[in-house]
Amino acid sequence: MQPFNQIEALARELAEVKRRLAALEARVDSQLAAPHEPQEDMALPALRGLDAARTIAPVEGSMALFGRALLGLGGAYLLRAVTENQVLPAQAGVLAAVAYAAWWLYCAVRTPAGNRLAVTLHGLTAVLVLYPMLWETTVRFHVLPHAATAAVLSAFAALGMAIAWKHEKSPVVWITTMAGLATTVALIIATHDLVPFVSALLFIAASIEFSACRDHWLGLRWAAALITNLSVLLMMFLVTREGGLPEGYAPISPLVTLAFQGALLAVYLSSTVIRTLVRGLHISFFETGQTAAALVILITGALRVTQGAGAAGLAVAVFLLGGGLACYLAAFAWLDRRTGHDRNFYTYSTFGVLLVSAGLRVLLPGLWRSPVWCALAVTGAAMATHHGRGTLLVHSIAYLAFAAVSSGLPAFAALQLFGGAQQAAAGLPLLLATTLAAALCYGIVVRKGGDFDEDSFARAAGVVLIATFLWGAGGLIHWSALWAASAAGLAASHSFSAVAGTCFFTASACLLAWAGSRWARQEFRWLVYPIMILGGYKLIAYDFPQARTHAVAVSLLLFGGAMILLPRLLRRESR
Repeated sequence: MQPFNQIEALARELAEVKRRLAALEARVDSQLAAPHEPQEDMALPALRGLDAARTIAPVEGSMALFGRALLGLGGAYLLRAVTENQVLPAQAGVLAAVAYAAWWLYCAVRTPAGNRLAVTLHGLTAVLVLYPMLWETTVRFHVLPHAATAAVLSAFAALGMAIAWKHEKSPVVWITTMAGLATTVALIIATHDLVPFVSALLFIAASIEFSACRDHWLGLRWAAALITNLSVLLMMFLVTREGGLPEGYAPISPLVTLAFQGALLAVYLSSTVIRTLVRGLHISFFETGQTAAALVILITGALRVTQGAGAAGLAVAVFLLGGGLACYLAAFAWLDRRTGHDRNFYTYSTFGVLLVSAGLRVLLPGLWRSPVWCALAVTGAAMATHHGRGTLLVHSIAYLAFAAVSSGLPAFAALQLFGGAQQAAAGLPLLLATTLAAALCYGIVVRKGGDFDEDSFARAAGVVLIATFLWGAGGLIHWSALWAASAAGLAASHSFSAVAGTCFFTASACLLAWAGSRWARQEFRWLVYPIMILGGYKLIAYDFPQARTHAVAVSLLLFGGAMILLPRLLRRESR
């Protein structure tokens, strides 16, 4: 009977508890129904306890998070001890560290996005678990090959991106990527082995660019690009260094160096093409600058490695010319029809003219560069007027500028007009060809409908073309005058040169003023006073100190007469 008595007593106790709960509920209901009266003595302690709990909870949560991070580091040290004491082989210890760090990455991803502290601590724990062990097993114990270390670094950085991709856990990606980049650079410095670790940097950069093509983690592109550029430049510098690689560095083939430079360009050019041409996004300043930097690194490195000769130099030239033509096609055959003249169009067209010019610079010998660029300038002017493309007119001027610099026209004309000494005429045909190309470009644009009066952009282009022609013509005319004086038995002195230069400046200014008023060519009139200013500078800086008195008198008479005549010539347009 005793069990039944116990059950009966338990039932009585439950009934008593039920009765008390019912009484308490009735009391609470009566208090809620009654008018509200402040119960300070009962409410304040409860509220204070609640506030204290809310204050203490975040602190306790943060302590728990740091405690978990310390437990994670303790596990990492345990793995290190096991590996150091050879309980596990080094490779097995590294694999265990990778799995352990990956588990912490998984914990970071599974953490709610609002708890950024927990996400950050889990990501830091994963990094502190793996990267120090990689450093020690590679640099200190020398049990892990450099290629294997680079592969683990690359794979872990890619794993961090892949795990955080869906959940948009940016702290995880930033921590794993930046730590991976820093560790790779430190290993390059410590091991003097560039090939595996620069490969890891290129892989990480390619992974970031792949993410950027889908608008993920765009801010990481700057750091990865800067570090990768510097690493490839270091490789190029060491390979092309006089005396070869420094002592202690792993051997690097010149062809391998070229391959790394090409891979750098391929990574960033591919992402730029995908984002701009495939997705139709506006090209960013990073993409413009980094693509240009990768091109410069490739061109400079290829020329330094191959010395610009042989099959390698030809391959570089063909690559540059092909890239320039591809940029022209992308700009005028694709972007012009799809998006019009936006930032992408101007960027691709600018890359086109620069790549074509660089390719011709590498491919052609010195004597052929200026004529080819002159031909391109004339062709560009003709296509600009035929198709109504102002961009092609700018490219025509750019090609003309390359031709002028290649032929030495600016320096030749400056020495003739301001130096007063006769020079050898070894490059006279190139100078003459460049000067005539400038006049021909202007004539093509004017004859085929180029309206320089209504378009300020076209007028500015006309000013550049006419100024180039006059500068070259002035140098050639001055040289011809000195040559004729020498042929006639006269001394080509500074006095004769001063008078000849003043004649050219004043005559050119008067001719431009008359032609500008006669045919209403505003670009002619714009050049009148700049030419007179140059003439005045020559008169003060060169003629007064060097020329004789009678030559200075003639120059002053010519200059003063031109200053009196020019306002009358310029006013003829109003009549």
